[in-house]
Amino acid sequence: MKEEAIHTEIVRGNKKIFPRKDQRMMDLSDLNLASQLPQRNDAFVLNFLGNDRKITDETLRRLSRTIKSMKKVRKIKISCLKCSLLTDEGMKNLGESLKGLSSLQSFSLNLGSCKMMTDEGLRSLGEGLKRLNGLQTLNLYFEWCDGLTDKGLEKLGKCIQRMNSLQSIRIGYKGCKGITDSGLKELGESLRKLDFLMSISLDFEHCKITDQGLKSLSQSLERITSLQFIQLNFPSSDQITDEGLSFVSGCLQKITQLKSISLDFHDSTKITDQGLNDLSRGFKGLEAIHLVFYRCRSITNQGLNHLSASLQRLSSLKSINFEFIGLEDITDDCLKNLSMTIQRLHSLESLRLQFRGWDSLKITDFGLKSISECLQRLNLLKSISLDLG
Repeated sequence: MKEEAIHTEIVRGNKKIFPRKDQRMMDLSDLNLASQLPQRNDAFVLNFLGNDRKITDETLRRLSRTIKSMKKVRKIKISCLKCSLLTDEGMKNLGESLKGLSSLQSFSLNLGSCKMMTDEGLRSLGEGLKRLNGLQTLNLYFEWCDGLTDKGLEKLGKCIQRMNSLQSIRIGYKGCKGITDSGLKELGESLRKLDFLMSISLDFEHCKITDQGLKSLSQSLERITSLQFIQLNFPSSDQITDEGLSFVSGCLQKITQLKSISLDFHDSTKITDQGLNDLSRGFKGLEAIHLVFYRCRSITNQGLNHLSASLQRLSSLKSINFEFIGLEDITDDCLKNLSMTIQRLHSLESLRLQFRGWDSLKITDFGLKSISECLQRLNLLKSISLDLG
């Protein structure tokens, strides 16, 4: 049976060189991308997009054969958002194809709903990745893949720790119910061995992570002295409490080169004002802050006032992005205190505030006036987004 056509792209720089405007879909049985690539040291992006039954092990086998011949490719991105038929055999072929790509600097793999893939598939992928001595950027995202467990995350981590040239890494296991504190701890132990890592992004939404998982992860991250950016997404948990945020805070305090943080703990019902207060103590030397705590209904004015006070120490702060939607108690006093702090941040260039109550808004014209007067004092402000209703 002839396989369905798959959308494939190749980009060099900002210019798409395949497909042409008159080429949208192609049968992979005729696909020979390597012959269409100029044999130069240019950067290429390979976007392989498909879904559901269009993506099979045979699809990846053909794609892997093409990738293997792309000796000078510098950047590869593969995205298969619904891969219900993909198994470990497909991952094995993909891993094998990567081993000889000595020029590869960036690799991204985004897989979703791979119900038939197991930890063995990740091990095979890791075996190929660890041979990429020049890789600087690694993005691996596995969404709702039921067969992945702590054991596979540990194996993947052991391979990643050998990739000494990595500067940026993004790991996601959204909705993978087999991932717990144990796997997160092992991943952290592997990441701490990467001496040149500057950016890290971890997404473990809907995984079985508790305060102990955040503790072990924080203890590992605080030893990566080269880190400049940290993104932690651990929302939708009833097992993460104020104690977990205190561990994150301690980690942030110890990373001296840290410039930007993005923390998402939305729908974490056990986080209170105390947690936000503890977290705020870890802020120092930052240039950008993004916090997401919407529907954390135990956070009130008091917690937000602690947050506002912590910003006073950040004289170099350029970007603020706060998302506090669905809270019980946000009033004019909260906006007034925040405004008084923000107007002293003379380096601020971007401000985004989302403050809304759960049932009814408790902010009046008085609160809006304090924000308005604050903005008039910020001469460098270039971007403003306010959602207060």
